[in-house]
Amino acid sequence: MKKILFSATVIFSVLNAGGYVEPAPVTPITPVQQPVVSSGFYIGGALSLMSARESNADLDFFDSEIGQDRLGNIMLLAGYNFNDYIAVEGRVTTSVSQKDVTKVTAFSLFVKPQYPVTSEINIYALLGFGHVKLDNYNGSNVDVSDSSFQWGLGASYDVTNNISVFADYTSLGKDLSGTFLNSKDADVDSINVGVVYNF
Repeated sequence: MKKILFSATVIFSVLNAGGYVEPAPVTPITPVQQPVVSSGFYIGGALSLMSARESNADLDFFDSEIGQDRLGNIMLLAGYNFNDYIAVEGRVTTSVSQKDVTKVTAFSLFVKPQYPVTSEINIYALLGFGHVKLDNYNGSNVDVSDSSFQWGLGASYDVTNNISVFADYTSLGKDLSGTFLNSKDADVDSINVGVVYNF
């Protein structure tokens, strides 16, 4: 009996002296969400307002000018973002409406320097080379097929992680060799508004 009382006394003393440590509560481990990583590839499409004109004619996308034909085009593009600051992009465009004297078909390959102004807004430049073909329409005196330096400026807005909208201006050719109405050379410019899907 004395041994039982002694053992109980020792255990009670140890507990009261802080010898017993209550186990810490177990915190459940939450799996870490991996960020969505873009592959870098993207595709898109746009509607384009084009100006094809004699090289000495005035540029006006929204009003008629002598020596100028304004056209509605559709444009398809594909590209690859190496990082947030540089991409490469290819474009092809062809006329679908408002053809008075010509039809425009153009192919472009651009290096695309870009800068993220915010997490959603991106500004960029387009610097590259391409080919433009102007065919006669309604029996007009137009026949141009030439390759040249091309450039542009634009901005895009990320609607979601995968979808963005953009607007840009491109100069597709200056003093392109051939015949455009009363001129030996032609200039071609466009304003483009479209949507891009990032894979």
